[in-house]
Amino acid sequence: MVVHILAHRDATQHAFIEQEYKAMYSEELRERLALELGGDVKKAILLWMPDPASRDAAIFRNALSGDKIDLKAATEAVKSETSRRFKFTILTILRCAENPGKYFDKVLQKAMKGMGTDDTTLTRVMVTRAEIDIH
Repeated sequence: MVVHILAHRDATQHAFIEQEYKAMYSEELRERLALELGGDVKKAILLWMPDPASRDAAIFRNALSGDKIDLKAATEAVKSETSRRFKFTILTILRCAENPGKYFDKVLQKAMKGMGTDDTTLTRVMVTRAEIDIH
């Protein structure tokens, strides 16, 4: 029944339903749904309720919360809501957080690839990572 009701409504209507539910029952609809539902249906409904920006933030937060960062879930969460430069920045942070060694290896390889060396990048990485990575 919950899926049937929510499936035909947008985020604005979801917010109105939540507001009316709280006025009628003096409790949060999302908290009640979290108690009543389980498994993948619970996850889907709780992600379906908020507006797109809040939903993307929740997906992004969940992608970062585990032992291993889920870059795919995090790329999808920021893809449609961010500008090109901001998206690049977020993805760079995620790649570095997931596996710093792999990230800096790629940065160094790129800095030394082809004719000439990107001395600025090479120096920056070597100096900033020296105490952390080189023992």
